Amino acid sequence: MSNVKSFNEVAAEMSAGRKNPGIVRDWRELIPSNSRWFPGCPGQPECKTCEGTGYLRIGNLPVGHPYFGQIVLCDCVRFR
Repeated sequence: MSNVKSFNEVAAEMSAGRKNPGIVRDWRELIPSNSRWFPGCPGQPECKTCEGTGYLRIGNLPVGHPYFGQIVLCDCVRFR
């Protein structure tokens, strides 16, 4: 017998999941409380340097400096 489900079976399972929100965990419960990370941020949620955003701003640069007003990637961002 095949493990393939019909569209109606899958739709019924999805509908049951909406009625019982406890089935799917909230992603906010999985990150540290002081993190500013949200889905789509390149940083790591537990990073204390960028607070999970993946970006840093270099402060105290004079106007006209090449990096004035620029953001840089944090070390926690992993390149693939």
